[in-house]
Amino acid sequence: MKTIFALIFTVLAFHPMSVSAQPLVRIEKGMYNPSIRYNSYWNFWARVGGKVYTATDNHFLDYEKSHPYITELFLDMGLSPKRAKTESQIWEKVSVVWNFLGSKAFVNDSVYKSIRPDGRWPTILEHAIYYRNNKRLVWSACFSKAHLFAMVLGRLGIPRDRIAIATAHHPAANGLPTASHVYVALYIKGSWLYLDPTATPGVSLSPDLSKRRSVGLLPAVDYPHPFQVRPIPLSGLNRVPLLY
Repeated sequence: MKTIFALIFTVLAFHPMSVSAQPLVRIEKGMYNPSIRYNSYWNFWARVGGKVYTATDNHFLDYEKSHPYITELFLDMGLSPKRAKTESQIWEKVSVVWNFLGSKAFVNDSVYKSIRPDGRWPTILEHAIYYRNNKRLVWSACFSKAHLFAMVLGRLGIPRDRIAIATAHHPAANGLPTASHVYVALYIKGSWLYLDPTATPGVSLSPDLSKRRSVGLLPAVDYPHPFQVRPIPLSGLNRVPLLY
């Protein structure tokens, strides 16, 4: 009996958890990459080699600042910055913001540049000031839409490690998958979804949690497999997730 225990001890000592300690691996076939490797990471699949940009200086300047105009914008949405405590509350806020942007945001590159004269991304207060004066919001290309959508979600009490700005490939003019499209990633009820605010004018979201879904607009974009993400401030997200 002692010999058996000694043998078991030797095996465990030199091969501790030799099988189960290995990370779970998932190989995905992307739209432009036949083999994308993901490892299990806590409660989601994380892309191996994905890039996470955490610098917030020019992208989320004065993000925590409070101001009556910001409060007024949220009230017009019908929401408060009170922390969302349940999955249903999170999805309800997401759907309300999505549908609000679909009716109140318009594309105008020159006007968008005018609210950020120094070339950086606009602050949430600058958006709120423009909204107070015009009763609508302005954005430009896909990155500006994702930025505004994610920025508002983070200020409305949704846990920030559930929100990120994602970037995926689509074909460039030469046919190579080198161009990029920017949208939002959201973790809700056990999985990451992709939500492309470029689609907000024509697609509404139900506040019913059971009807949650990913929304993409451009068939050539590899939405589920972003190659990089930019978390919002105080997020803690440090991996690029697989989006469903």
